[in-house]
Amino acid sequence: MDTTQPATAPAGATEPSSWRPLIPMILTAVGVYAVLAIVLVLEATVADVHGLVWHPVPGVLFFAATVSVFTSSVGDA
Repeated sequence: MDTTQPATAPAGATEPSSWRPLIPMILTAVGVYAVLAIVLVLEATVADVHGLVWHPVPGVLFFAATVSVFTSSVGDA
């Protein structure tokens, strides 16, 4: 056997494309727009301290995106 021959993988060994990375991308994009919307709405309405209750909402979306990245990287064990 020639040692310079490149290794070839069997046809069935390639990993199929997955939709799992799409979930964190969507959650992150929604989180970014939520930050923008919350800041703009609170600024436009001159909200007081009670308006700060909405600030954790994007944080929850970013946390969900992070969790989904780690769970999708684990794979189907």
